[in-house]
Amino acid sequence: MATTEQSETQRWLVRKTAWLYEPLRRFFATRTDRHLGLREQLNAARMPVTVEAYLARSAVLAIITGVLGAGIGLAISWWAATTGVLSTLSGVSGTGALGRFVSDNRTLVVSLVLPVVSGTLLAVGTWYVRYYLPSQRATARARRLALVYPSGVTYMYALSRGGLDIVEILRRLAEDEETYGEVAREAALVTNQMDYLGRDFLQALREASEVTPSPLLSDFFSDLLSIVESGDRSTRSSRISARTLYRTRARCRRSIWNGSNCSRRCTSHC
Repeated sequence: MATTEQSETQRWLVRKTAWLYEPLRRFFATRTDRHLGLREQLNAARMPVTVEAYLARSAVLAIITGVLGAGIGLAISWWAATTGVLSTLSGVSGTGALGRFVSDNRTLVVSLVLPVVSGTLLAVGTWYVRYYLPSQRATARARRLALVYPSGVTYMYALSRGGLDIVEILRRLAEDEETYGEVAREAALVTNQMDYLGRDFLQALREASEVTPSPLLSDFFSDLLSIVESGDRSTRSSRISARTLYRTRARCRRSIWNGSNCSRRCTSHC
């Protein structure tokens, strides 16, 4: 219910700010090459939006919060002036003519400076929060992937022993999202690109390897890619890939016992 209400609010906001959103979207569309990292994080976080659309919406939200912040600053200035708070403040000594001007016109100065400062802080804060939000979501996805990765590998290994082709293994995994969560969604990325975008298995596997936020799963897809490029999509190849991943986990465990740091690809299991 809360999600539905949030979606309705977002759609209402989009409609009301379309006049501002479209020019900003066109502006950012010519500068997407400056935000390649953001594009990667949007893909890794599975946020279905283009870079220019995301930046335009972020700019709109920053402008809105900036205006609200300026309004809050103006309200505080009015309250301070009407309640006599400003009259109790003493000037800053040693500041010369500027200090005397501020002291003599403190209501005017505060009414101008406070809205600008509060509005700017809120606008800039909103922009940076939005800009780095995909990175935070991608990191959270990587953690969730690490949690279900071992069970996903076990499931794929069991299917490979049953004689299934490697593509069918990924399809089976993608269908069981309730059990394998984010790992199933990563497998679905491969199968969906084949089914709906017309890409071959190599292209889909390469894309999944590049956009997944999990180093472990990226290595897994890279291993599969190497196997498929060698021309072998047999059950034996699937088992070899699974065993390779098990050996990776075993090396990580041994590094823990030896007191050394795990490598990047094992960090999630340390």
